[in-house]
Amino acid sequence: MTLADVNQPSLASVLRELIERRVLTGADIVDLGVVAVDSSMSHRSFRLHVGDTGRLFVKRADPVGSQGRDLATEAAVYRLAATDPGLAGVMPRCHVVSDDDVLIVLDDVGTPTLTAESVVAGWSAQGPSAAPSPLASYGRAVACTHRVRPPPLGEPPWFLTALDESWGGYDWLPPACRDVLLRSVSSPGLRLAFARAASKWRASSLIHGDLRWSNVLAAFDARDSRVWLVDWELACLGDPAWDVGSVIGDLVLASLAAPNVGSTYDPLTAASRFLEAYESEAPAGTSGGFGSLVERSVAFAGIRLVQTLVEYGYAGRDEVDAVEPLLRPWIDVLLGDAAGIGRWLVAASAPSRSDAG
Repeated sequence: MTLADVNQPSLASVLRELIERRVLTGADIVDLGVVAVDSSMSHRSFRLHVGDTGRLFVKRADPVGSQGRDLATEAAVYRLAATDPGLAGVMPRCHVVSDDDVLIVLDDVGTPTLTAESVVAGWSAQGPSAAPSPLASYGRAVACTHRVRPPPLGEPPWFLTALDESWGGYDWLPPACRDVLLRSVSSPGLRLAFARAASKWRASSLIHGDLRWSNVLAAFDARDSRVWLVDWELACLGDPAWDVGSVIGDLVLASLAAPNVGSTYDPLTAASRFLEAYESEAPAGTSGGFGSLVERSVAFAGIRLVQTLVEYGYAGRDEVDAVEPLLRPWIDVLLGDAAGIGRWLVAASAPSRSDAG
């Protein structure tokens, strides 16, 4: 895609601002040439290639094309990172946050997203007794986020209250999504588990709010690994257990996404390795104690898996029908025995505590 393929008024203003801030020069544009590669999802966004090199990732709010969503929360997080080296270390370098919160310009890290397949393949290659390098780096990165104590920011995850009667019949959702929620809300046990988990919410730190494989960029080899967390639109002053639970939920999903990669993979053992790395960097006294955080995380993992089923509904009823029988048992056990699973995970991740003395 060339410059002519991208919204010209928006791109022209972006290039002017990049030159004014000395992120790019006129010579970069004239002599080397600039190519914009569209990567729009929730917002108008594109990668800028200068010459043959991917240089910048540009994200711009667009009230029309983005269904009215804005970048204010994400802009606030990048401003926090400007004064917090730990947070900045787990995010792409930010060059521009416009005063009106409609433009964010980052380094184009140039690495792929972390995937379920790569996590399971790494586990299969190294065995369950060793933490796959990307998973350990992921744990430390998430913990660095949770060391930040922001001012009030964002909103708690909406799905925590998705089974409340106030939501009505979900008629505003596609039929397959609505049916998942109607089946869930018809279960008194599931409604109670949602309410119990929501009542334990402890807002104490900056959380990403939407951790999933596609929001984690990863670079790793046999010697080292690094991850960057991206797409902070749903960040908030919240409970770190929501982020940890999101990872646990993804680790469960990994066994479904890559069932033939390795038979040694176990989601809960993988979660314990993530937690081992997480605790090595987490702030002391995290949310009332590590055990309490892990128990809440297990329950939130169950809620995130219900949310995942709803998201499958956007693809269609066939997709939900294929996945729901596989996820419902996990949902039931994570929400039904959060305390027991939490105790097991705490014990399984014990090496980091003994190493710390």
